[in-house]
Amino acid sequence: MKSKKIITALVAMTVMCCSTLFAAEVKKDAKKQDTAASDQLEFNMSPAIGLSATVYSEKRINGTWSIAQFDLGLNATMIGIPWPTVSGFGVRGKRTTLMINAEIGMGGKLTLKTEACSASIKPEKAVSFLINTLVGYTFEPFKDGYLVPAIGFGSGFCRFLAGYEGIYEGGISIPLYLSVKYFFTDLVGIEATAINSFLFLTTTRDSNFINTFVLKVGPVFRFNVKM
Repeated sequence: MKSKKIITALVAMTVMCCSTLFAAEVKKDAKKQDTAASDQLEFNMSPAIGLSATVYSEKRINGTWSIAQFDLGLNATMIGIPWPTVSGFGVRGKRTTLMINAEIGMGGKLTLKTEACSASIKPEKAVSFLINTLVGYTFEPFKDGYLVPAIGFGSGFCRFLAGYEGIYEGGISIPLYLSVKYFFTDLVGIEATAINSFLFLTTTRDSNFINTFVLKVGPVFRFNVKM
């Protein structure tokens, strides 16, 4: 009887010791994972398709040109900023987001509106291009869900040609950017993006700027790089 009590006590002590060690190991692993995550840069790459709408006011004729185009976009994002440390490199600003974004608009019907009338024409050539560098912040309102507002600086141009008439403009752009991402796995997700770009013209005196709004959606790929 006494031996059974001793065995029971030993078993209980063994279970308690194992439970304590297991809990400590789990806590240690979690701490390691948190530390590892804090030393990682995250990269996102997102090709996308969508629509763009461009509006251009021309003072010479006191009218407004507008066109809706098919849009091809590409976005490269880095979440976190690499920073030199005593032991090498670490990560600062773990939610600070730097990105490069490019948009190409193609096709569409050109519409002119004046006080007297409104007319539409299909241009022989209709191309617009925007490329911007942006800085923003990545919010994670829920697991694997990102909300990214950003603002930036870049350049762009547009060329719309119809017969002997054409618009060829270029300038400096200031974009306002907002995207929503959701990752289904560690690597793949989906992203929807809205961009409003103000292109301040440097090639004409007929207008001050061109306003372009882009709405696009596409897959997004996520990669982590340990520093």
